[in-house]
Amino acid sequence: ALLGERQPWKGTAADIFVQAQFPLHSGRILGLPGRILISFMGVVVAMLSVTGVIIWWRKRASRRVVVAQRKEVMARA
Repeated sequence: ALLGERQPWKGTAADIFVQAQFPLHSGRILGLPGRILISFMGVVVAMLSVTGVIIWWRKRASRRVVVAQRKEVMARA
């Protein structure tokens, strides 16, 4: 028995949106250039994550130095 019928890229806007998710996220919608673009974007996201942690770590360390210097100045006064 036939339970339903799905036609690619047909239906409501929500149906089309859901159908487009895999091709967009896998890069298949644009062929090989799309896959290369998606791969590049993945590397960029990873790099941004790493550099974000590095920036946060450096700010955290510099704040500790400033707090220590302030305590030293206050102790002298």
